[in-house]
Amino acid sequence: MRTLLNMGQISIVIPLYNKALYIKRAIDSILHQTNQDFEIIVIDDGSTDEGDKVVRAISDSRIRLVQQINQGECAARNKGIEEAKNNLIAFLDADDEWKPLFLETISRLSSSYPDAGAYATAYEMREPNSKIVKPRLKSIPSFPWEGIIPNYFEAALTSFPVWSSAVAIPKNVFNVVGGFPHGEKLGGDIDMWLRIALKYKIAYSTYPMAIYYKDALNRACNQHLNLNGYRIVRTIDEVLSTAGLDKSTQDILLEMQAVRIIQSAKQCVTAFRPDLAREHLKKCKTRRFILRKLFWQSISYLPESLIRVLIYLKHLVNKCFGL
Repeated sequence: MRTLLNMGQISIVIPLYNKALYIKRAIDSILHQTNQDFEIIVIDDGSTDEGDKVVRAISDSRIRLVQQINQGECAARNKGIEEAKNNLIAFLDADDEWKPLFLETISRLSSSYPDAGAYATAYEMREPNSKIVKPRLKSIPSFPWEGIIPNYFEAALTSFPVWSSAVAIPKNVFNVVGGFPHGEKLGGDIDMWLRIALKYKIAYSTYPMAIYYKDALNRACNQHLNLNGYRIVRTIDEVLSTAGLDKSTQDILLEMQAVRIIQSAKQCVTAFRPDLAREHLKKCKTRRFILRKLFWQSISYLPESLIRVLIYLKHLVNKCFGL
């Protein structure tokens, strides 16, 4: 394991799994950054679509390709962290891209807030019809603003201010909080941001410096149903079992947990496993989202035929109104 780290440069980790159609776009967006002081580490996680050939065809000595058997996105990120030569590690998914000022913005945040545990920027979502959607940031000062997020837990309660393709983390932070949860197919990243926020401040820029492509094939969120619950639910249980948290932090963590439990219950219902939905909701303790909990609890008792009709109608409305 490397002990001598370059404190000024940035290591960029790209997990790659069957995204040959998009990986060049992602790498090109890095090569066109205003800040050119970086290395790129592409972790090929057992791809079968020759994405590795696309990477090898890009002639730049700063790019390293590391191949491993398929272990999942979290394991690929952890391998990238291990391989990184620099202390500051940025992450970019292979089907997304950065705007030219992303690394410059991250470097500025790092210089301004050297004790922070993560540096992140706002981002845009690009719909399949090319429509651009900007996620609504809650409990964060309005644009234009840069600084320390006043209360990450409140900000992340119903939205995602920190996203896996718009964040950089010092390598030493991983030594404290651990790596991404191995084997988690969904939600391993939001679990990581929570663990960091419990110990560090998070620096943020409201300038949208990354683009999330919702039309990309083979996205993890398109491939898996989270019927067993999110890792963050178990992490919050572990945190709440320890002493030292003030009452307000305990309350907001319970509400964060409730949101994820309700989301899992919703997925169970749409996968026609209402029994699992009810099992999840038994563990849901919430005051803010009690109506949402009761709604999905009620839906879980409907006959499967009626659930199928409701799902069909929902898809029809989404299609008609472009939701």
